[in-house]
Amino acid sequence: VMPNPSFGMIPVFARINGLEPVFVPLGRDGDLSPAAFDAAGARITYLCSPNNPTGGALRRADIDEIVRTARGLVIVDQAYAEFSTDSLTDLVKAHDNVLMTRTMSKAFGLAGLRIGYGIGSPALVREVEKSRGPYKVNALAARAAISALTGDLAWVADRIADMKTNRARFIAALEAMGLAPLPTDANFVCVPVGDAKRVGASMRMRGVAVRVFEDLPGIGGALRITIGPWEMMDQCLSSLAESLS
Repeated sequence: VMPNPSFGMIPVFARINGLEPVFVPLGRDGDLSPAAFDAAGARITYLCSPNNPTGGALRRADIDEIVRTARGLVIVDQAYAEFSTDSLTDLVKAHDNVLMTRTMSKAFGLAGLRIGYGIGSPALVREVEKSRGPYKVNALAARAAISALTGDLAWVADRIADMKTNRARFIAALEAMGLAPLPTDANFVCVPVGDAKRVGASMRMRGVAVRVFEDLPGIGGALRITIGPWEMMDQCLSSLAESLS
């Protein structure tokens, strides 16, 4: 069971493993119905906070209640945690059935190495190890990740601070254009727009690539725009304005 909308690959992975995903609507402000999660009676619960592709953090009270009543494993995907002020690592200490996943692809900039890590109780980690196999992470990626975690945290913190400054500036510019970006705690902004497919294609013709969603549940058409250096964001704003006109 999982929120909808959320990370689009989770239903794919579930079906590959012979499972049928059950979806619970996600509110625009990150609110969920713990009762709906409980009613699903699922063996696996998936939560992504900050959520992809909407960007907002899930409400902590909802997360706590969903974890408390879960009948099996709860996967808490915190791929964008470094950009948020809401850490959920205490859930792992309090609940043996919670597996938290993190990635080095976002804040640490190691997307090409395809490496991340999980945090869970020793018993749960042992169960995960049984299914991992021996060839999941290469030595170069492991060394790079350890180096980043032990020697580059100050650099990462500076880049996150830059991103937050540009994110606030970008959101203000979008609102000045009459748009209503969704609340975000991630390194991207989800912007509802009409005819998102056409707008996204027009922006690409102008040299700006954005992620197009034609019909997000409860939202409709939207663009997910990653925050980068301001020169890029300024170009993005110009491209978006031209594509909307």
